Amino acid sequence: MGVKQDYEKAFNIFTELRKKGNEEAIYYLGYYYEKGIIVPQNYKKALEYYMQASEYIAAQNSIAKLYLNGFGVAKDNTKAFEWFLKSAEQDYPDSQYELSCMYYNGIGVAKDRAKAFYWAQRGAILGYAKAQYALGTMYDSGVDVPQDYKKAFEWYSKAADQGNVESEYAVGHAYSLGLGVPENEDKAFEWINRAYQHGSLEAKVQLGFLYFRGEGVAKNMNKAYELWASAEKKGHQGAGKVLRSMKSYVSANN
Repeated sequence: MGVKQDYEKAFNIFTELRKKGNEEAIYYLGYYYEKGIIVPQNYKKALEYYMQASEYIAAQNSIAKLYLNGFGVAKDNTKAFEWFLKSAEQDYPDSQYELSCMYYNGIGVAKDRAKAFYWAQRGAILGYAKAQYALGTMYDSGVDVPQDYKKAFEWYSKAADQGNVESEYAVGHAYSLGLGVPENEDKAFEWINRAYQHGSLEAKVQLGFLYFRGEGVAKNMNKAYELWASAEKKGHQGAGKVLRSMKSYVSANN
């Protein structure tokens, strides 16, 4: 009850401030409509408010996402790119990350991996976890920059410390294989388990291997089977194959 009243109070304040041309207030009115907070969700109306506040960098980012997803407006990747660029140039880190993805995959703009790296790096330096993870993957793969496991681990660690699930798994994987950091089974288990606890299916499968082999944790094949079976039910395509092949391996060697 109290939270709803607070939202209603804020909405009324934003409505009054809008009359004075306050762009931040106009942006938040758009946000309320986009998310359906105390008003019916209405992407078209959200876009109208965002466009009224289009000099506000958060509004530019929101306009870009509506165009990217085709919410309240016809999907238009080129326009999404243009709006992301406006806010990215003003150091809005989420837009910098989105630009990196668009350049990397050639969405709304010609594919350019050097620019993908540039924008991921800018967002990462500003402390944005998604950009830090993206930068880590670039150093990890070495496809478009010199492969550097140490730098990959450093960026994964920064993002993992902020709770980025993919990075938590990547840190655990690095410790497991000794990529860019000394191999450490205990830390591998700690980070992979953390990613699993935060919902990573890939971490759930890998955690099964750690239990199966007894790495960083007491060996427990039943726990491993349980994790793999659960991952298969959740939709992990390879988990069922792993489960059956490991059971066959155990059966053949007993």
